[in-house]
Amino acid sequence: MLAHLKKFRKYVLPALAAALLLWGASAVCRVDPGDFFRGIPRGVVLFGHMFPPRWEDFPGLIGPALETVQIAFVGTVLGVALALLIGLLAADNLSPHRAVRELARGALTAERALPDLIIILFFVAIVGLGAFPGVMA
Repeated sequence: MLAHLKKFRKYVLPALAAALLLWGASAVCRVDPGDFFRGIPRGVVLFGHMFPPRWEDFPGLIGPALETVQIAFVGTVLGVALALLIGLLAADNLSPHRAVRELARGALTAERALPDLIIILFFVAIVGLGAFPGVMA
C-alpha cells in the first residue's frame, strides 16, 4: 500500500499539477482547441493552392532564391569572423585587458539572449528593408 502511495505522489500528483497549470494557462490566454479544428478546412485550401506547383512562376523565383543564398553566405562569413574576434577577446588568456574581456563576454551574452527576430527588427529600423539587415542579423 505504501508503494502505491509513493508512486501516486511521484507520478500522478505532478501530472495533475501540470494538467491544472495547462488548463489555467489556456483559460487565461483564451486558447480554444476548436479553433484548430475549425481552421483545418483553410489549411486544406492553402495546400490546394500549393500543390501542384505552378511551374510558370518558377523563373521569377530564381533571383530571390539566389539572393537568399547570398545573404546566408555573407552573413555566415561575417558572423564567423566577428565571433572569432569577440571569442578571442572574451578568452581569459588572450584578452588584452579585463575590461575588454568583460565587454566581449557581455556582447556574447546579449547576442545569445536576444531572439533573431528582435535583432533583425533592430537592423531594419536602422538601415531599412532589403538584404543588408538580413546579412547583419
